[in-house]
Amino acid sequence: MRLFLLATALLFTVSVADAQIAEDVIEVGGTAKIDFAPDFNVGLAPVVGYFVTPKFQVGANPNVATDFDDFFMSISAFGAYYPTGGTETQTYPFGGLSLGANIAGGDGGGLAIGARVGVQRFVTDSAALTLALNGSTTDDFDFDEADLFLSAGFSVFLNRGEARRIVQ
Repeated sequence: MRLFLLATALLFTVSVADAQIAEDVIEVGGTAKIDFAPDFNVGLAPVVGYFVTPKFQVGANPNVATDFDDFFMSISAFGAYYPTGGTETQTYPFGGLSLGANIAGGDGGGLAIGARVGVQRFVTDSAALTLALNGSTTDDFDFDEADLFLSAGFSVFLNRGEARRIVQ
């Protein structure tokens, strides 16, 4: 775990060319998590987001996780705010909220409510590493059972024209 954190810190200090967070940009990527509270589980969360403005992104992300006894799955819509969006920098802090549904595992279905704060560090003009602190709870708002975890991931940022060419 220490090696992972050190490697992530080193990658975030690498200087690169200007990044691409702007209106009409699509983010495609995902994060991985290891969660120790309230119960140990590991998971993956792909993400697709669209920058409506240079500072505001909307999108969706499914989440799959397991505690090795049970399987959990949810899907959420999210909004994220980038206070430095549209500027020429390589590091973009962000904060966001999500609302979705737990669709498998544990107690079955239910509302999923989440929040996250983090940073994206561009390592090329269109690729970034993500490190975030995430929190989530269900519709019963039982904060004793709330989930708090770190996630790390990788995303590619494409303007709409580039995304269309890749799909075709």
